[in-house]
Amino acid sequence: RELGNPELQTEYVHHLSLKGTWKWMEGSIGFEDVRHAVVQVAHQSTWEPYLTYWTYDNLPSLKSVYAALSLAPEIGCWSPTLNVELRKQWLRLHTDYGNIDMNHPLLRASLSNEIDLGHGWMAEAVVN
Repeated sequence: RELGNPELQTEYVHHLSLKGTWKWMEGSIGFEDVRHAVVQVAHQSTWEPYLTYWTYDNLPSLKSVYAALSLAPEIGCWSPTLNVELRKQWLRLHTDYGNIDMNHPLLRASLSNEIDLGHGWMAEAVVN
């Protein structure tokens, strides 16, 4: 079951980033602070113990920093692209079972490959 929340506050995103490119490389670093972040949460029903319902709540602030690097050389008809991002957030969730800290860094990477087959045809393979 999903319920709305008429007490939600408007979410405000403050974002600051610095990006740079050189030849086939791109890098960026940034900071983000989402005030009154809107998140979807599950609650156990007080009126029906076997019922869990989904709703939306505000978090006071959700802060994160990140650094990202993208490499996209062209080697003949082959165009590989490697994307790597390291993100760190500051998040503590207050639950019925205690506080949960979700402050661990997260590393994401993806590799895509495009091959120009000519005559407007392309082949692509992506690994996440």
